[in-house]
Amino acid sequence: MSKNYNLDKDELKLLNQIEKGEFTEDLSELKNLKLAAKNTVEKNERVNLRINEKDLLVIKRKATENGLPYQSLINVLIHQYAEGRITLNI
Repeated sequence: MSKNYNLDKDELKLLNQIEKGEFTEDLSELKNLKLAAKNTVEKNERVNLRINEKDLLVIKRKATENGLPYQSLINVLIHQYAEGRITLNI
């Protein structure tokens, strides 16, 4: 049984790649989407803190370079530290 779908240009390209066995997943994008979904579902608590102005400017610049809001970058850094993925030299 053949169904007729109205697919746009991108959907047709993806379908053709799948049918030819040429489709590969972008795992980095998938990982970012899973993290965003997880952060959306989890309850977050508001925290107020003071940050050195120069440090904040650097954080904002680096966040912009990576295409995300600076608050998200700060949240990722805290999360990675809490999970033990990064360490601090104090």
